Amino acid sequence: MANRAGFFRKDSEGEREYLVLPEAFKRDLCAGFDMRHAIKVLTAAGWLIPGNDGKSSQKPRLPFVGLTRVYVLTGKVLEGGE
Repeated sequence: MANRAGFFRKDSEGEREYLVLPEAFKRDLCAGFDMRHAIKVLTAAGWLIPGNDGKSSQKPRLPFVGLTRVYVLTGKVLEGGE
């Protein structure tokens, strides 16, 4: 899994979701920003889908990886709108 930032999948409506590994989320997506603040802003915008366990990340089963924590971003994050 070297150099992998994450995965993608389709949601129940057929829209693409991006599953970003924690290391890539912190290192690449939050570079130059406070990670906790970025999570709050992304969640408020509807771009980050928190887990059902109250955490900002989810723990889905991924191919070739198994259960692992990821940050789930909606396709809206690339559109820049809601």
